[in-house]
Amino acid sequence: FSQFPLPTMIVRQRRSAIALRFVLLLCTADLLIMWVDALPRVPVATTSPYLTRRPHYDQRSFRSGKHNQDHKSRLNRVFRTTERRLWGAAAITLSARGLIQSSEPIRRALYFWTRAGPIVVHYRFTQWWLRNSDKEHRNEVYGRLHDRYCEPSLEIVLHLQGLFTKIGQVLSARPDFVPTQYVELFATVQDDIPQWPYDEVEELVRESLRATQGLEWDDVFESMDATALGCASIGQCHKAVIKSPWGDNYDGGNTVAVKIMHPDAESRFQHDFQVFRWLCRVALPGWKPILNELQTQMMTEFDYQLEAENLDEVRGNMLASPYAKYVTVPQPLHELCSKNMLVMEMLKGKKFGDAIEDRLSDAIGGNPEAAKDFLRKKRAALVMGEVSDGDATDLIAHGTALLEREGRTSLLSRVSMAYKLLALHRHVNRSVQLMLDVHGHQIFSNRIFNGDCHPGNMMELTNGKIGLIDYGQTKRLSKQESLSIARVVSELGKLSVDETKVAIAMRELGFKTKFDKDSVLTKYARLFFDSDDEAKAEGCATPQLYLLKLSTMDPLVIVPDAAVFTARMSFLFRGMGAMAGDPIHTSKYWSKHADKALKD
Repeated sequence: FSQFPLPTMIVRQRRSAIALRFVLLLCTADLLIMWVDALPRVPVATTSPYLTRRPHYDQRSFRSGKHNQDHKSRLNRVFRTTERRLWGAAAITLSARGLIQSSEPIRRALYFWTRAGPIVVHYRFTQWWLRNSDKEHRNEVYGRLHDRYCEPSLEIVLHLQGLFTKIGQVLSARPDFVPTQYVELFATVQDDIPQWPYDEVEELVRESLRATQGLEWDDVFESMDATALGCASIGQCHKAVIKSPWGDNYDGGNTVAVKIMHPDAESRFQHDFQVFRWLCRVALPGWKPILNELQTQMMTEFDYQLEAENLDEVRGNMLASPYAKYVTVPQPLHELCSKNMLVMEMLKGKKFGDAIEDRLSDAIGGNPEAAKDFLRKKRAALVMGEVSDGDATDLIAHGTALLEREGRTSLLSRVSMAYKLLALHRHVNRSVQLMLDVHGHQIFSNRIFNGDCHPGNMMELTNGKIGLIDYGQTKRLSKQESLSIARVVSELGKLSVDETKVAIAMRELGFKTKFDKDSVLTKYARLFFDSDDEAKAEGCATPQLYLLKLSTMDPLVIVPDAAVFTARMSFLFRGMGAMAGDPIHTSKYWSKHADKALKD
């Protein structure tokens, strides 16, 4: 209790079978009441005028023994009732246990709430407890909470997978939105969740080939790597070599990536959404419209044939765009694709985050641990709101300190390191700006983009291009939706922003608030489609806290579906820009695409 506001004993209850113990407790209490009621009552003579109730037994029945007979019959009834209720309690307990063991959704829900429930309660209690505390004390207490619960939270995500993996991916992409302890651990969720056994994966591939193409394994594949390239919440991807003629008329050659869907993934997601709805009611108020759109969009991922069509469409759009020289989208092999299996071009490269870490390690003398340490400190600074002004000063200072610790103090070493770090800083900023432009083009010109964009599905390829993968969750905008968002972004991108025009554009897009205030609608617009600067200026450490503050001023009644995923894209790149020391204003990069769409 000296370290945390909430007593530890409450947290320790998370592993108990609360539901079953509650049933047994009720049965025990009921039986105790029955036995107390059956005890013989000895009458007490009194002449008090305040006691008007008659004795339960009069003196004559008590002396004659009738009282003992009544008590004996009452005990017999209690024995019979006790027996029936004990058998009933046993039946209820066994039935509940059998139901829990036989029903995966119930097991998953119980697992989540018995482990996450105490964590949520502890955070909510701490929020109330520290409501009048100073910032330094709050940061200290919350830091201990984050250290304590980040690993248990990751265990929950990795055990349940499904929707919780998706949520972990989103959170790991926002180091300025989520505490650094969670960002570092949840980063492993991008692709490194535990893979399914290879034997099961191979059997799934064989079943898919037989059921949809009438083919056998040996008709198609030369080999397949047993170790997955990456594992996600819905499926996992393996490198494979296909036989002729399957690769003859295909740009990617004989080496392909094969994506396999996990069994029962679709039903698992459906049940996870129900659990997460309750979590939002308890801990994340105001997220209901966002969750509804997430569910609608995410459930489109469970058809790999549809993903193959999406890949074809996005790939064609990019080849016809001004960015064809800079980005690559893998080509699918439709002849081998099915609802549960996707075969596509194998892109050569690394995840964007891994590539940046490797470049940083090389720049500071081949020290990967030092590179990780710097990025860890950078995330911590972002969480505390200490964002740099966009130059590489802190990066060079960290590298210089490292050289001094290692005894490399020559001028040549310092100049070489500084040159590499400046080059890395420019490279990261250019890459983030390029991806912002590419996705702005997709939103306003093509009106189709990745609805699940995160660092795990962006690659830095060996040929210098950016690889865009994983289009299972593709968001499509109508022309009207795209133009409505364009009007908001275009107005926010101007040097002098007219709040009235922004509010009108937000209403045309479909936003509705309780009191319909122009000033608050403009604040929502900046939060969704521009930057977090206003939130930080008003003392809100995270966008979630700022959203809650705005909700007290003029709560959102309607959030249009089109806005949810566009805002999610904005949040992603703002987080990546913040990590690079370059705070991003999304409207600065998207307004040119918005203006072009409005002009056309």
